[in-house]
Amino acid sequence: MAVEHIAGRARNADKLDVMEEHFHGQALVYPVLANPVTLTKAAGAWAAYPTPTEVIPANTVTEDFDIHFVTVSAISANGAYMLAIYEGAGGSEILIAEMDFYRNAVQSQEGASPVITRILAKNTRISMAISSGNAAQDTAQVKARYHVY
Repeated sequence: MAVEHIAGRARNADKLDVMEEHFHGQALVYPVLANPVTLTKAAGAWAAYPTPTEVIPANTVTEDFDIHFVTVSAISANGAYMLAIYEGAGGSEILIAEMDFYRNAVQSQEGASPVITRILAKNTRISMAISSGNAAQDTAQVKARYHVY
């Protein structure tokens, strides 16, 4: 008995091709050969995310890609944090992922934290923002780790 393909959905062979490209595509970091991007949260405990800060400018990644990790460093104060990842032009960003990270007196989660976005179109601009349970305008530095297809 033959089963027809559901319109609009990728066939298994197409999915396997994408997986093959993904597993064997380049794994890259941005900014590359440069300091991380500093993010500053709005004042107030768990304040809404401030205006996102550009991390990957438009037209930088020239192949389709997805983000797998965000490297977080130089967390300014102890506490619990949230990080939002956006795509799109400044002023019209769309939230595509969120992740959490922490710093306390004996352990900091600085380093690469996992987060997996959907596949993004080449030349997509990526920006990020943070919030925390602290009242102060805390900061953290970030780099995006991504795979190309």
